Amino acid sequence: THFLPMPPAVPSRIPATWWESRAWDLGFGILLSVTLFIGLTGGGRLDIAGVSLTARDWTRPATLLALLSLPRAFALWRHRASPGLLQRACEQLMRAGLAVIVLLMGALGLWALVEACGGLDSHGYVSAARALASGHLVVPQPLVSWLPLERAVESLAPLGWVPAVDGRGIVPLYPVGLPLVMAVFEALAGRGGPFYVAPALGAATVALAFALVRRVDGAHAAGLAAALVASHPVFFTYAIQPMSDVPATFWVLLALVLLYRDRQLPALAGMAAGMALLTRPTLLLVGLVLAGISANRRRFVLGLFPFVALFIAVNTVLYGSPLASGYGQSVDLFAVGVVPRNVVVYGKWLLIVNTPLLMALLVAARFVVDQRFFLVGGSVCLAVGVPYLFYAFDADDWEMLRFLLPGLVLLVMLASMAAAALVRRYVPAPVAPIVVLVMAGSAAAASYDFLQDRGVFRLRVVESKYPAVASWIERNSAADAIVLASLHSGSIRHYSGRTTLRWDRIPPGRLALTIAAIAERNRAAFLVLDGNAEREEFARRFSSSPGVQIDFVDRVQNVSVATVRARP
Repeated sequence: THFLPMPPAVPSRIPATWWESRAWDLGFGILLSVTLFIGLTGGGRLDIAGVSLTARDWTRPATLLALLSLPRAFALWRHRASPGLLQRACEQLMRAGLAVIVLLMGALGLWALVEACGGLDSHGYVSAARALASGHLVVPQPLVSWLPLERAVESLAPLGWVPAVDGRGIVPLYPVGLPLVMAVFEALAGRGGPFYVAPALGAATVALAFALVRRVDGAHAAGLAAALVASHPVFFTYAIQPMSDVPATFWVLLALVLLYRDRQLPALAGMAAGMALLTRPTLLLVGLVLAGISANRRRFVLGLFPFVALFIAVNTVLYGSPLASGYGQSVDLFAVGVVPRNVVVYGKWLLIVNTPLLMALLVAARFVVDQRFFLVGGSVCLAVGVPYLFYAFDADDWEMLRFLLPGLVLLVMLASMAAAALVRRYVPAPVAPIVVLVMAGSAAAASYDFLQDRGVFRLRVVESKYPAVASWIERNSAADAIVLASLHSGSIRHYSGRTTLRWDRIPPGRLALTIAAIAERNRAAFLVLDGNAEREEFARRFSSSPGVQIDFVDRVQNVSVATVRARP
């Protein structure tokens, strides 16, 4: 019988080796990501280390994708009767598909990345990073000595900065955690480095979410969690801007990962919790929760303590009190009476942005997810959200959810684990991976539509006005010119080096005296007004200032630029 021909071997997997399988996953994922990216954005050009890559025709990667898929489709058809082959093929398709979602959202994030230092948050963080690098967080303002204003330093503090305790200088408005990281990135990558902190830590957050969920649950839930976090509208929106929300989320998740190991690393987890505190002080409650789940609380506290000490020292030096901040005293920021309103507002936007399906999955998670992780994740979410229930502010917008982002990411992870558990329980095993992939793809598509409707992909275009206006000022004014600005008060300082005055901080009756004082020192004065809203506000505020002559000389995008002189 040994002369009889042996039947052909049926491959145990497609392709036959682990390396071939992963290579196919990678190739499929990259080609499909490139095809979808070009189709959604029109493509573009990328320069890396002097090498220029241009991709504007989606049909080329689509053709390569089809050629790559043909052998796999043929092998599936040829061995269609093999037991378990369909399930293995679906598993591989799921892995590749989830990787596509993560890669595509990453590519869209880099394409839509905001690289302009402009308004309140971006200028506040980026300029503080530069001040840290210089070693001086208190910046003296010499104009205080001669400006005819009672609180001249207030008008000299651009967006993102506040008067120093001595009343003669200015200090950063925001905590120093994010500026510290930005200063490191700037030292490594130059002036553009700070703008890559949020996307870099965002990518790391997605990886941490995958690693943590995989350890607790499994590959299906981990892949789903990574895809849902990467494509979540709030997470994506703040991963492309120089703001603290995604970095704060990264530090919280890193601390959790360091504690959710066979052998915990409590000291490092305490340090990560400390960076979360320096980035966003309201996360102190999260640090206390993490200390409670640490196997060695003493080591955790030893890791956390230096950051708490630094936080207290910085607040005392910059703002005059350990409990003060750039926003003022803590007791002025929180109130019990706002809790009912905040519960309604946050609840409304959680349902609108996440849909009720997330809440249903969270209810299911109570019964189908590892109970220890459910309790830990739920406790951290509560610790993130509780301070903002008492936060006294009047906003009512979907972007308010950014304050809850560290907890929101954990809710998405819990929902992913619940969804994967329900799929395992109620969906036949051969097609379960496809159901998981469809869930992730549907969520990513809905998120893309949401982001498109709200203009998130156009933020980089909108924000480009800030460096453009500053460039005009730099070209058309002397180095000692003084620019009256409000929204552009920080960006003009940052890009052109010109001194700015906040016109919205000048009393209505003191504008003429201020311009006269500037003219006495032979310094030119310019005025920058952003859009019709600022022009109308300026006109109302200074309608009774006849001693000032304003001549509009140019318009940069939607920003008006004028010269300002004292009338003879």
